[in-house]
Amino acid sequence: MPYWEGSQIPVDYDTAQKVGLFRAKVKQGSLSMLNKIIPELDFNIIPDDKTIVIESVRTDRNVVIHACFGTKINSTLATILSSLLESTLGYVVQSRSDAYRIVLESSARISKKNIVEALTEKFILQDIVTASLIGTHNVNWTTWCVAKKFGMVGRDAIYDRKSGRFIYERYQNTPVVMEALRELFHNKFDLKSTETILNKIRNNEIQIEWADVNKFSKLAEPLLDHTTKYYSSPASVDKAILDLVKNDYSKPNTV
Repeated sequence: MPYWEGSQIPVDYDTAQKVGLFRAKVKQGSLSMLNKIIPELDFNIIPDDKTIVIESVRTDRNVVIHACFGTKINSTLATILSSLLESTLGYVVQSRSDAYRIVLESSARISKKNIVEALTEKFILQDIVTASLIGTHNVNWTTWCVAKKFGMVGRDAIYDRKSGRFIYERYQNTPVVMEALRELFHNKFDLKSTETILNKIRNNEIQIEWADVNKFSKLAEPLLDHTTKYYSSPASVDKAILDLVKNDYSKPNTV
């Protein structure tokens, strides 16, 4: 069951990868920052451009997957993980994501084995994402908006969840829903790049590491404010590193 917030400016894959590279340099000591979040992490393996790190607290319902792949790829990964894990575990798995992390929440215990098997399993990506959207607010709302454009809904009509679901179900096999899905795929997901990431995981070009911790790190906090009582304010580490990325991009000889 994917969870979405309001629209945010997406971070692209290249920028997120560069953030991961800078994180690694900070951890190794070759790059310094006033912010001490990365040097003070409780685990030695840093989530970077070639490593996914999964944080797990035994007493918590959440797992946090650190993945520097950008907004749309992580949104796609979150969607397929929640769908595949629900079918495996038999429990609802809620997910949300940003450019650098994915949070999964479930009443069932989610293990590294569950996540690795889901990410390395062979499947048709578009089919999984399409199936996961059925019945969600996002697809109902987008279908409603498309139906308005097509003149099937009055221009002054006010959206409500029941009407949105009715419109989706009525026009499910028509160009209206096909257009709604096309818009969602374009605005929220990146199937082609996600397929590339999945192949790299399957070929061990991207490593998955598991970290059992007593408390989620500050690097995990920006997505935990919905679920954890000890969250105080968004960690500024990503903004600080993004500033470094911007400065690096502005240099003429940047590689």
